[in-house]
Amino acid sequence: MSFVTVAVGVVGEGIAANLLAGAMMGATTTVAGNVIGGRKPFDNIGQGVVLGGITGGLTPGVNQMTGFGIPASAGIVQGGLTALATGDITKGLMAGMGAYGAYGLAEGMAGAGANSLATTMTGDYAGALADLGIYPTLESGAMNPAYGEAASKMALDAKAAAASMPLADKMSAGFDAAKTNPFGFAKDNFKYMAALAGPIMADQAVKSNMPQTVTQPG
Repeated sequence: MSFVTVAVGVVGEGIAANLLAGAMMGATTTVAGNVIGGRKPFDNIGQGVVLGGITGGLTPGVNQMTGFGIPASAGIVQGGLTALATGDITKGLMAGMGAYGAYGLAEGMAGAGANSLATTMTGDYAGALADLGIYPTLESGAMNPAYGEAASKMALDAKAAAASMPLADKMSAGFDAAKTNPFGFAKDNFKYMAALAGPIMADQAVKSNMPQTVTQPG
């Protein structure tokens, strides 16, 4: 279950859900980064929560203004806020990359869920069309063009209905789809996974290159 699903379940869809999901995401990524970086788990947790919440709240508006898409807009907001808060452009770039990856994965999961729901809605389209008296071939044995048109319309209607379903339902279905076919989900969302892992790997590289203190025996 994703942060978005939890947030929507708690406060419903809207700005409050965006803020809550962003805050939870910010807290989680902060703790994860601290643990991997060898710091105390809750270092800067407040900053992570605040910046994450602000990012969640501002991202839809930035997307509307720029048309860049939710993941890129989240990266811009989180990166800019982090750079301003820390005075470090590099940290801002890393934070922006992480937000791009996290929001991209959430978007990918919602998309996978919508596809799964659409497939379920379409169901046995051949049987449904047969009930309407529409068959693949005509009595003459020729292909029936009405069959293809009707099947396409059913698929498009199911896709539109799935897209309009509550976000929590799409995220839940997407989570199930990702569990069923994890490699397919990873392939479709590789760029987001790489972006999310980038800041963590960079932090680990910095840590490994730091001077090591060796305590001599005696």
